[in-house]
Amino acid sequence: TTIINAENASGKISGQGEYDPNRQNPAERFILTIEFIAKNPPDPDVYVAWLKRADTWIRMGIMTGGLQQDNTYRYYIRFTSSEDLTSAEIIITKEPTDQPGQPTPTQPSNPDPATHIIRATQQPQATPTPAGATPTPVVNTPTPGGPTPPPGATNTPTPPQQQNYTQQIQDMLNQVSEQNIREYLKSITDDDDIPGDDEEQTRWSVSEGYRVESQYARSFFESNRLTVDFQDFTIDNARAKGPSRNVIAQLPGTGPKAQEYYLIVGHLDSTSSNTPGSNNDPAPGADDNGTGSVVVMETARVLKNSGLPFNYSLEFILFGGEEQVLIGSQHYVSRMGNKKIKGVINIDMLGFNSNPQNDCVKFGFRAGDGSNLLTDALSRTKNQFNIPIQFIPYETTIAASDHASFWQVNIPAVFGFECELVTGGRVTPHQYYHSVEDKMSHVDFSQVTNTAKLVAGTLATLALEQ
Repeated sequence: TTIINAENASGKISGQGEYDPNRQNPAERFILTIEFIAKNPPDPDVYVAWLKRADTWIRMGIMTGGLQQDNTYRYYIRFTSSEDLTSAEIIITKEPTDQPGQPTPTQPSNPDPATHIIRATQQPQATPTPAGATPTPVVNTPTPGGPTPPPGATNTPTPPQQQNYTQQIQDMLNQVSEQNIREYLKSITDDDDIPGDDEEQTRWSVSEGYRVESQYARSFFESNRLTVDFQDFTIDNARAKGPSRNVIAQLPGTGPKAQEYYLIVGHLDSTSSNTPGSNNDPAPGADDNGTGSVVVMETARVLKNSGLPFNYSLEFILFGGEEQVLIGSQHYVSRMGNKKIKGVINIDMLGFNSNPQNDCVKFGFRAGDGSNLLTDALSRTKNQFNIPIQFIPYETTIAASDHASFWQVNIPAVFGFECELVTGGRVTPHQYYHSVEDKMSHVDFSQVTNTAKLVAGTLATLALEQ
């Protein structure tokens, strides 16, 4: 194994470790940031990060492929520890991809030339990618339980087996289908252009149309061999009164983190309240939020059919009552008990695009709660798999969708939406918003499909992490 020397190693960077035992996610009590400069990297080598604890080098994660000579790369390690961390030694080694997971590094006689002492930060920001470089994804990052090495450990560790699922994830993304997305949206909007056949062209939360389409969604998830339940609740406010329900599908993980969840959510209900006299019927809601609903559905289909051995469990939720002030998501959060939720991706309005030559999606995150780690993951996925969509992470406090229910209980959540929905910090929806004209003819299906690929790839990568 070759040691990749750190730039200016003789002047090591010093910093204080930060330890917060009260962080909701124990795996993020430390987030260490490594910066290194690649020297003559023979693509497609694998680069391995090692953390020295006591006298043992512990393998923390890998970076794969596409590194360019003399470019600087930043790499994040997230882990928990039982004590404060005042310094850490990191080495970056390389191993050929024909032997993934089987390096045989030895501790160098003088590790200083390959060592940084690095700063620990709780919330690293997204890293700009150098021109011509391919960002380096974090793959399969284990979380050691503490600084004490296991009994019998030596300075030549035998790391746990690490599997690179890049090709399987790419194969999964190739299965995301624009035609499927069109068919789902036609079904839930009943926008089939057949005169007199629009009796159910509303998904107002307490309507018969919503009941029918939530049953359609449940049947869809069941047909893809997912565990599905309705979660019933009652709306009783100035906007609506009556019964409604959430549709919740689960894909259980198979690893030691199966009791922890990543969620993708969107609201299924619709409104046409901006059309005078409509009484919310019809309310086709193709963009708001048919587009988010079908992304949840197609993401569930390809993740389930991928056959990937997810470590974390995944949950796919279509909420009711969003247009009545987030009633469905508030109900879910109030009844989730001790469920451990790592992060939530909320999709709401993806279809409008006045420039169809440039697919574009923004993901809003809230500063200070770890939500930016989700936008970092989305950014890595977009670049690693060359998904043809402009991706814009967006720090925001906009709480006008179901992600806000999770923010209220300090669960990291992001809000994905069409780029033109928010300009200059203000919500600026298109002219069809909340009207009887929010129909499929105004939806950019390429933008919706590429967002589905972005989200599916990100969830797969996160759920596979060790």
